[in-house]
Amino acid sequence: RFCTNASETLPLTGMRVVDFSRVLAGPHCSQLLGDLGAEVIKVENAALGGDETRSWGPPFTEKSQTSAYYLSCNRNKKSITVNFKSVRGQKILH
Repeated sequence: RFCTNASETLPLTGMRVVDFSRVLAGPHCSQLLGDLGAEVIKVENAALGGDETRSWGPPFTEKSQTSAYYLSCNRNKKSITVNFKSVRGQKILH
């Protein structure tokens, strides 16, 4: 989060954003909302193995082998995977 003062309140603090986007434009937009203080929850489709851009590379991080591309578009987010087709997954999303 970008703050000039540790006690400063960001404009979107207290807001929650549920992010179903993938690839570039959507993840970049929700990343900016997170930069402005929103709590961003990225929902990834379990049936697809999560966001496919995690494997787009090189380059990859050494430890997790996550692509630099994925990391560059997804800071300030929490992430969950959900099976959109299952009853349990649909309950989570509603």
